Amino acid sequence: SLLQLSLQITPPCGSEQHYEYSGRCCTKCEPGKYMSARCTGTSDSVCQPCGPNEYMDVWNEEDKCLLHKICDQGKALREVNPGNSTFQRQCACTVGYHWNEDCDCCQRNTICAPGFGVKDPVQQDKDTTCTPCARGYFSKVASSTDKCKSWTNCTALGMAEMVPGTDKSDAVCAERKMPEPSEDG
Repeated sequence: SLLQLSLQITPPCGSEQHYEYSGRCCTKCEPGKYMSARCTGTSDSVCQPCGPNEYMDVWNEEDKCLLHKICDQGKALREVNPGNSTFQRQCACTVGYHWNEDCDCCQRNTICAPGFGVKDPVQQDKDTTCTPCARGYFSKVASSTDKCKSWTNCTALGMAEMVPGTDKSDAVCAERKMPEPSEDG
């Protein structure tokens, strides 16, 4: 019959913006809204806007919007993007912390012991990588942010090196004594 033919030509209802209900093809709710009532034989779906702390980022047939996540400072989280009715709020770890997939939480960055410095560069939301101070450099502090510093160059300051630097301490300089007049000069 003619009716069956027209049904076969009609594209299927399962698109991003439509759903099938009671043999009818109905409109889903757009992002930023939820479905307060499904379609009926005579009317299309009824959609309502999400509330103040809610969002919906897809075409949907949900009976409520999703709640925005809370960027809890007590859990070392800060807000990166406030989000809106169609986009989820985004949080990141506060400075000095990084995201750990295992616990789904922010963890304090590794602290590099004296003799070690933070490897370049410190990346937001990544744990610290510590590296031993190379010859000519030192770190006397335990830190999750400080790099190894170079030894003071006593000669360049016109001074004498009294104590050489180590990986944990700077070189110690002292004023040069006035040179004694030399025998040959």
